[in-house]
Amino acid sequence: MNRLVKVAGDSMVPTYHSSDLLLTRPVGRTGVRRGDVIVFRRGDLRLIKRAVGVPGDLVELEAGSLFVNGEPVDGRPRGAGAYTQTWQVPGTSYFVAGDNPAGSDDSRVWDKPFVPVESVDSVVTRLIVGHRPLVSGLVDKPLQSFGLRISQRPSRAAHDQTLQGEALSDPAEAFGGPVWRGLRTHGSGGRHRQHECGS
Repeated sequence: MNRLVKVAGDSMVPTYHSSDLLLTRPVGRTGVRRGDVIVFRRGDLRLIKRAVGVPGDLVELEAGSLFVNGEPVDGRPRGAGAYTQTWQVPGTSYFVAGDNPAGSDDSRVWDKPFVPVESVDSVVTRLIVGHRPLVSGLVDKPLQSFGLRISQRPSRAAHDQTLQGEALSDPAEAFGGPVWRGLRTHGSGGRHRQHECGS
């Protein structure tokens, strides 16, 4: 079942902002790919982060920059002599990070850095309502070569093909009624549910 998710927090800026409304899909057979933005449970919280490391990946944090399998996530080269922290992502987990490293509480700082596969609820497929992601050479170009932002995001046409027949029956359903923290069903026979999750 597709769900609507409302972002609470700024850890995914500039891609997603607080109060943005996102459409998600179940993980399903396609699973989670490196670069996907996922919604997952961590204790009593539901969070949204980018899956930076997938099972088998070697993730390194060096002078504030992330490297996955030796490739820089942000396009910056390695710093000579910098302290490096290393994680090998287990076969049943993900390493997650927010797009706003200065404002994200994520795998880089958690005592238990990995998100178990069974904790992942869904994968974000598109922004429904809110700020449009910043697309500039400064932000997206370095990540495109690594495959985190643009290249892992299907084009709008691909989204439309993938999600044909899965759209809200009435776009106004996304705005109807109060939004509660937790589960909200749209309409009596609606196929979408809305959750609020921290970022």
